[in-house]
Amino acid sequence: MAALIRDLKPDVVTLDEVNDQSIFDQIASTTGMYGYWVQANDAYSVGILSRVPLHNCTPYRQAPIQHAAYSCRVKLGNQGWWIFGGHLAPGNSQEARRAQEAALLISKMNLHRRRPVVLAGDLNSHTPGEPDPLPTMLVIPELLQAGYIDSFRQLHPLAQNPGFTISAPPHGNWEARIDYVFHSKLARAKSAKVITNVPGYQWPSDHAALLVTLAPLRRHS
Repeated sequence: MAALIRDLKPDVVTLDEVNDQSIFDQIASTTGMYGYWVQANDAYSVGILSRVPLHNCTPYRQAPIQHAAYSCRVKLGNQGWWIFGGHLAPGNSQEARRAQEAALLISKMNLHRRRPVVLAGDLNSHTPGEPDPLPTMLVIPELLQAGYIDSFRQLHPLAQNPGFTISAPPHGNWEARIDYVFHSKLARAKSAKVITNVPGYQWPSDHAALLVTLAPLRRHS
């Protein structure tokens, strides 16, 4: 994972299922990035890395959060951003709980409407109309209705690029998309791609990595 981060040189990395803090700290140290780790309510902890200092970081572990989520402010160039990360509850039967988790995160995201806001993570939910649907799909429509934009799908229509993020062989054969980056209307997506290999190493996860380039919207008089 550290080799991939060093190769891509991202400004910010959100990590899910980074369950051992010593491993998270090792990745942060190896990549030379600032880090903030949140111990989950259960075994599935989360964290964020940034090439610039992280500010005002807040963990979210209260009900209905099952694993963990967080928010941090970063300043890139002259622009401040709010980054939210989280790992929503797993399982086909848990969509109602995921919708409650998403509602909590949306309520926190909405507090920062004057700056670009990003939500990134394993949302464990599917987009209506895409392959391998759940019986009920609530989370993605909830985010869209709140005014947040699916960064990958904005640039890549389903027919042109499905953007599947699960499951990497040998765990599966790329059948669905449950990992997302959403951005607020004060940002725009410039590029987005799914990454499934890192030279010299075996792919370290059953999920793909999602690399998205965002820019703030320019304000005109």
